[in-house]
Amino acid sequence: MNKKSIKNIICNRGAKKGFTLIELLIVISIALILMSFMLPKFNGYMTKAKNLKAENEAQQIYTAAMASYGERGGEFDEKEITQDIEELVGDVSSLSAVPSNGILTVSFTLDNKQYSFVIDPKVNNYELSPSREITVEDNSES
Repeated sequence: MNKKSIKNIICNRGAKKGFTLIELLIVISIALILMSFMLPKFNGYMTKAKNLKAENEAQQIYTAAMASYGERGGEFDEKEITQDIEELVGDVSSLSAVPSNGILTVSFTLDNKQYSFVIDPKVNNYELSPSREITVEDNSES
């Protein structure tokens, strides 16, 4: 036998082109198992990001409301407060600002979730609380 024929025999026996179906299934299953470990982490990060976004929106609304309070001589003007907030913050989805006895109750919608908080200028603080999820039926009614 010559060199070429021995080389052809070795190459033809040991040569594989691509992966077998079993090898591909094993690699895919390992990748899916690893991704399933990471999925709860990503959901947690998304929840944190949404909460942080809502907190940021509330902080901006609070700052705008307090600026309006200062401009109006220490009063929340029922006719002007919503306009002042939208002027300073921008378009806020479903913004509702209702003054009552020197306290302002603000509610807004962000990422299909309604949030509300109360501003008491004497305390000079607020606490954000999510009210409820907005469903498809709620959106079709309005």
